[in-house]
Amino acid sequence: MPIQPYEPPAESLQALREAARTMPKAYRHNAKMMTDVLSDVSRHWPHPVYRIGLKEMASTNGVRKAEVVGWRYLAQAGNDRNYAIEVQMDERGKDHQFAELDKGPYIDGIYRVLKDETLAKKAGATLLRPAFLRINALAIAAVWLRCDEPEKEMIIPLPPTPSYLVPWQQYSIKHFEDVLKQQATDKLANDFLDA
Repeated sequence: MPIQPYEPPAESLQALREAARTMPKAYRHNAKMMTDVLSDVSRHWPHPVYRIGLKEMASTNGVRKAEVVGWRYLAQAGNDRNYAIEVQMDERGKDHQFAELDKGPYIDGIYRVLKDETLAKKAGATLLRPAFLRINALAIAAVWLRCDEPEKEMIIPLPPTPSYLVPWQQYSIKHFEDVLKQQATDKLANDFLDA
């Protein structure tokens, strides 16, 4: 089976609806993108956004300690200009709020991964679901392809990446953790904050 979108929480969709309704007229094309998403949600690849801090990444099973911080919806405007509309939530998974409209290489990278029909076959999974993964303190953004069998999940770093990661490479969770654990440990030893 190919990659399939998630079903987003109703609160996230309501936040998107409210943002479209209250968007200033000067940004009506942004509001239109939001209403387009709401008219056919699954076509716009709803997916959770995860964040991992340095402490979690430096520990055992760091990826499994990732926190959901929001939901993204992909949209296009004009001739293939790719955007992500992000709704963030508080640490309890409540209070969903429109956060940003983003474009650039990470968003284009997500589209590239989603169009790759061979990924589910390579993972040996019956169904993969995309998530966006951020490790801000290490300047890493990646697509996390999730499934019911965690050992078949993969993480694909999006360029630009730090030198110790290969962009577009399909990492198993274990391989990804092995590559990043020491980087996170070293950064923690030299930084004052865990981002």
